[in-house]
This record gives sequence, C-alpha cells and structure tokens, in this order.
Amino acid sequence: MRSAECGVRVESGLPKAYGVFMSTVEEIKRAIEQLPKEDFWKLSGWVARRHEDEWDRQIEADIHAGKLDRFAQEALREDSEGKTRPFPE
Repeated sequence: MRSAECGVRVESGLPKAYGVFMSTVEEIKRAIEQLPKEDFWKLSGWVARRHEDEWDRQIEADIHAGKLDRFAQEALREDSEGKTRPFPE
C-alpha cells in the first residue's frame, strides 16, 4: 500500500507518524538519548561504519587531488637518506 492510500505522509521513506524528522543535531542527540540500549548499540555500530567509510572517501579524494603528495615525497626522501627503519614483524 502506498503512503497516499493509507493516509500516512512519507518523506525519505519513513512515515511522518514516527516523529523522526529532526532538523538539528541537538534534536537528534535528544532522540538518541531516548533509545533503548539495543537500538543505541545498533546505531553506534552504524555511525562508526559510516564514519570509517567517510574517512576512506576523504583520504581517496585527497590522494587524487594531490594533497598528500608532499608527505609521500618527504617519506621517500627520508627513506633514501637512511632515516627510516623497517616495521617490526
């Protein structure tokens, strides 16, 4: 049944009746504080994975934009000057 047929307005795939439309970080924080423990841990895992994915995307973008080139050049220079040591095995 589509949302118009059942009389529930749906935005972003979620029924308005659930009260999940928050516009500020403070509103989201307050809602998170009200979650049952199990839901909180599920959300925490999702946020951690989302953070890691965003970090990976940002690093990739920085690499492609050349923002890390000087660090790579510095590391290669230090290695050629004998200023590095191998990682322990």
